[in-house]
This record gives sequence, C-alpha cells and structure tokens, in this order.
Amino acid sequence: MIATTMQSLNDDERREVLGEVLADELKVIHEYVQDIPLIKQKLAEVDQRLIRVEDRLVVVEAVTRAHEAVTRAHSADIKYLMRQLS
Repeated sequence: MIATTMQSLNDDERREVLGEVLADELKVIHEYVQDIPLIKQKLAEVDQRLIRVEDRLVVVEAVTRAHEAVTRAHSADIKYLMRQLS
C-alpha cells in the first residue's frame, strides 16, 4: 500500500514525505542524545556502588577466612579432647 502510494506521488511530494520521515528520525535521535548525560550519570553511580560492593566483599572474605581458621582450630581441639576421653 505504501509503495503504491509513494509511486503515485510526484518527486516534490516524495521529497516532502521523505523529509518528514527523516525529521521524525532525527527528532528521536536528538531525544536519545539528550538522555546521554543522564545515562552517564547513572552509569557512574552504578560504578561507585560496584566499587563499594567489591570493597565489602573483600571484608567478608577476610572475615570468612578468619572464622574458618577459628573453626578448624576448634575442630582440632575437639578431636584432641575426644581422643583424651577415649
């Protein structure tokens, strides 16, 4: 249908229609470009959160290793005491 309609238009009318289509596409691109600073800001916020999460993960890993060492020591003590009671 559109192809038939476009074929029935003269050159000036086709230019006008294509110009309107191009204007609409440029408007969409312009609106997107306007959003880029906000997108960059949000990405920077996500980066900062990720850095904080990574820092906290390092702490959690250190605490986990410390607790694991304490648990191993307690396990060794319990095994020793159990052998003493046997």
